[in-house]
Amino acid sequence: MAPTNRALITRLLATALMLSCPRCDGGEAPPVFPSTPASPAGDAGTGSDAGDTGPSGGDGGANADSDAAMDATECAADADCPGEDEVCLSGMCLRCGPAQALVQYVYDGDTLTLANGARVRLLLVNTPEVANSYTGEAAECYGDEARALTESLARGKTVALAYDETCRDRYDRLLAWVTVDGLDLNAHLLEQGAARVMYVAPNGGDRYSAYKAIEAEAREAGRGMWGECQ
Repeated sequence: MAPTNRALITRLLATALMLSCPRCDGGEAPPVFPSTPASPAGDAGTGSDAGDTGPSGGDGGANADSDAAMDATECAADADCPGEDEVCLSGMCLRCGPAQALVQYVYDGDTLTLANGARVRLLLVNTPEVANSYTGEAAECYGDEARALTESLARGKTVALAYDETCRDRYDRLLAWVTVDGLDLNAHLLEQGAARVMYVAPNGGDRYSAYKAIEAEAREAGRGMWGECQ
């Protein structure tokens, strides 16, 4: 073999050896990346009866049905929507629940059952719990009073129901703003000290500040549970 060809082959072999050994020239080996990035810390989410975190709190996706709204007719008002159970939200007809319904039963201060069997959970408020005959848990302080207040106002009445960005919680309850005889029931429970604010994203962000002010005024006045349960 000619000397020139022998020298060329030697240089090629040396180059190949260097490429197969990243550290042989004193350089750093390239980083090795995992095929799947590590997951961030899990978001446990919040149930619909979790504590208030405010609009900056975590996503309530654990209890919110992001697909609750069916499709998709443009609208300016509820009357524009073709379905009986459709409402106009953000310019689109969405099927959450009825705009009006008869209240057949009041489970506790913030949970109603309609005549059609649907359960309704009042948005942005949380009342103390009543006794649970299935679990044997006793009623919380002011739970019976909160239930009696809601029952006196809503049971046997036809109420107006308005909805927010998500329609149902993880218990399949409709999430609604409830008005009875022109009274904002959600806010009234706060005014009477029968409830506290409970925010679960994304519903209720636009009313959060106003509701917190109502709660603070009731607390300062010692109304309802703020006077009875200290």
